[in-house]
Amino acid sequence: MNYWKPQHEVFIRSMQKHKDPTKAYHTAYPKASLASARIGGHRLYNYPHIRERIEPIVRERRAENKHPNSPPQMRRGRWQIRLRICQLGWLKSWALVLPPNKEM
Repeated sequence: MNYWKPQHEVFIRSMQKHKDPTKAYHTAYPKASLASARIGGHRLYNYPHIRERIEPIVRERRAENKHPNSPPQMRRGRWQIRLRICQLGWLKSWALVLPPNKEM
Protein backbone atom coordinates (compact mmCIF):
# COMPACT_ATOMS: atom_id res chain seq x y z
CA MET A 1 0.00 0.00 0.00
CA ASN A 2 2.02 2.91 -1.23
CA TYR A 3 -0.66 5.52 -1.74
CA TRP A 4 -0.27 9.14 -0.72
CA LYS A 5 -2.74 11.48 0.94
CA PRO A 6 -2.30 15.12 1.95
CA GLN A 7 -2.76 14.00 5.57
CA HIS A 8 0.41 11.92 5.26
CA GLU A 9 2.44 15.05 4.66
CA VAL A 10 0.80 16.70 7.68
CA PHE A 11 1.60 13.58 9.70
CA ILE A 12 5.27 13.68 8.66
CA ARG A 13 5.68 17.35 9.51
CA SER A 14 3.91 16.88 12.81
CA MET A 15 6.12 13.88 13.64
CA GLN A 16 9.14 16.10 13.08
CA LYS A 17 7.69 18.63 15.49
CA HIS A 18 6.10 16.46 18.22
CA LYS A 19 8.15 13.23 17.94
CA ASP A 20 4.98 11.36 18.88
CA PRO A 21 2.90 9.33 16.38
CA THR A 22 -0.31 9.81 18.39
CA LYS A 23 -0.05 13.61 18.43
CA ALA A 24 1.02 13.63 14.79
CA TYR A 25 -1.97 11.52 13.75
CA HIS A 26 -4.31 13.73 15.76
CA THR A 27 -2.89 16.78 13.98
CA ALA A 28 -3.44 15.16 10.58
CA TYR A 29 -6.88 13.80 11.50
CA PRO A 30 -8.38 16.16 14.12
CA LYS A 31 -11.69 14.30 14.36
CA ALA A 32 -9.97 11.08 15.45
CA SER A 33 -10.42 9.88 19.01
CA LEU A 34 -7.43 9.27 21.25
CA ALA A 35 -7.70 5.49 20.88
CA SER A 36 -7.88 5.61 17.09
CA ALA A 37 -5.05 8.18 16.99
CA ARG A 38 -2.81 5.77 18.91
CA ILE A 39 -3.49 2.95 16.50
CA GLY A 40 -3.51 5.10 13.38
CA GLY A 41 -0.35 6.94 14.32
CA HIS A 42 1.66 3.75 14.63
CA ARG A 43 0.04 2.34 11.50
CA LEU A 44 1.05 5.42 9.47
CA TYR A 45 4.51 5.46 11.03
CA ASN A 46 5.10 1.92 9.76
CA TYR A 47 4.18 2.71 6.13
CA PRO A 48 7.45 2.39 4.19
CA HIS A 49 7.06 5.63 2.21
CA ILE A 50 6.36 7.58 5.40
CA ARG A 51 8.99 5.87 7.52
CA GLU A 52 11.75 6.54 4.97
CA ARG A 53 11.09 10.26 5.35
CA ILE A 54 10.94 10.19 9.16
CA GLU A 55 13.77 7.73 9.98
CA PRO A 56 16.71 10.02 9.06
CA ILE A 57 15.37 12.68 11.41
CA VAL A 58 14.82 10.14 14.20
CA ARG A 59 18.38 8.80 13.77
CA GLU A 60 19.78 12.32 13.84
CA ARG A 61 17.94 13.14 17.07
CA ARG A 62 19.12 9.90 18.68
CA ALA A 63 22.70 10.78 17.78
CA GLU A 64 22.24 14.21 19.36
CA ASN A 65 20.93 12.61 22.57
CA LYS A 66 23.98 10.32 22.81
CA HIS A 67 26.39 13.23 22.75
CA PRO A 68 29.17 12.70 25.33
CA ASN A 69 28.98 16.31 26.52
CA SER A 70 25.44 15.98 27.78
CA PRO A 71 24.62 17.92 30.96
CA PRO A 72 25.52 16.21 34.24
CA GLN A 73 21.84 15.98 35.22
CA MET A 74 21.40 13.45 32.41
CA ARG A 75 24.28 11.27 33.66
CA ARG A 76 23.33 11.09 37.33
CA GLY A 77 22.57 7.79 38.88
CA ARG A 78 19.20 7.03 40.38
CA TRP A 79 20.51 7.15 43.94
CA GLN A 80 22.02 10.61 43.36
CA ILE A 81 18.68 11.93 42.18
CA ARG A 82 16.94 10.44 45.21
CA LEU A 83 19.56 11.95 47.48
CA ARG A 84 19.01 15.38 45.95
CA ILE A 85 15.25 15.06 46.39
CA CYS A 86 15.76 14.33 50.08
CA GLN A 87 18.18 17.23 50.47
CA LEU A 88 15.49 19.51 49.06
CA GLY A 89 13.10 18.21 51.73
CA TRP A 90 10.63 16.56 49.39
CA LEU A 91 11.07 13.20 51.10
CA LYS A 92 11.54 12.80 54.85
CA SER A 93 12.93 9.29 55.29
CA TRP A 94 16.52 8.60 54.24
CA ALA A 95 15.99 4.88 54.78
CA LEU A 96 13.58 4.76 51.85
CA VAL A 97 15.98 6.56 49.58
CA LEU A 98 19.57 5.45 50.03
CA PRO A 99 20.70 2.01 48.97
CA PRO A 100 22.40 0.01 51.75
CA ASN A 101 25.94 0.55 50.40
CA LYS A 102 25.70 4.35 50.02
CA GLU A 103 26.39 6.91 52.74
CA MET A 104 25.57 10.56 53.10
